[in-house]
Amino acid sequence: DMALYSGKGKWVRKRSPENVVAEIRELRQRYPIEVLNLERDDHLTIQRDWTFEFLEAYARQVDLPFVLQCRPETIDLETADALARARCASVTISFETADARLRNSLLRKEISDEDVVQAVTLLKERGIFVKTLNMIGLPGEDLDGALETLAFNVRLRPQFARCSIATPFPGTRLFEQSVS
Repeated sequence: DMALYSGKGKWVRKRSPENVVAEIRELRQRYPIEVLNLERDDHLTIQRDWTFEFLEAYARQVDLPFVLQCRPETIDLETADALARARCASVTISFETADARLRNSLLRKEISDEDVVQAVTLLKERGIFVKTLNMIGLPGEDLDGALETLAFNVRLRPQFARCSIATPFPGTRLFEQSVS
């Protein structure tokens, strides 16, 4: 919840794609890296120009399998193809719940079911392993809602589906919704 960082300065520092690739190359010289984990770099696919420049440089200069976390609405045909060319091995997609009302109102994800289905389909068609992140126990969710999330995962058929229990931390919107 970005409200926690309000008044504390800029929260995102962007480096150039070439700078990031140079650092990865340096790390490869020092350590026996077999797969690069960009799992928490979910902003990677949000800025398209940066993404495509990075993926092209990465494929040309690093050529190492990597894993990534991203938002489903950022995956279109062009992005899925670029990820595959750059040797993306796995993408983690977090949609949390199949209940669109909870996902978009409570969690402010602004993700449609179609976004999720398209992303998973495009990635799997290119041989990219798909992992989904799900959450149960959200305020306003009942057993039927949790089972709906399970059914959505069954429909998507990701290679791995992870489920966690909602943990509303003090100072977040989710916490405020939980105690009200």
